[in-house]
Amino acid sequence: ITTGKLAASEAISEGRIDELEEKIHSSVTAHVQGKISSFTNGMDEQMVDRIKNVEGALKEKITESMDGAVAGMGGWKLPFFFLLFLMLIGAFLLYKWYEKLKKTHML
Repeated sequence: ITTGKLAASEAISEGRIDELEEKIHSSVTAHVQGKISSFTNGMDEQMVDRIKNVEGALKEKITESMDGAVAGMGGWKLPFFFLLFLMLIGAFLLYKWYEKLKKTHML
């Protein structure tokens, strides 16, 4: 065997090794990219689920607090009519006082 044949055989072997390395590299890269994308999708779904849970709990608490606030607030009609009644009584009493002053000729 001559050195020329060994060099040619070595060049062919190097070419094959380079091809195999390239195939392995592309295969590993594709596999890693697939794992990363599936992990990312899983994390996105988990985050969406967690956000939905937090949103639901927050809506429930807001609804409970609003219901409690509305129930404790009472109505506006009763105080309104009470104040109206007091104003009518005051107007009536002022009118009677005015009539009394007219009778005593002070006005």
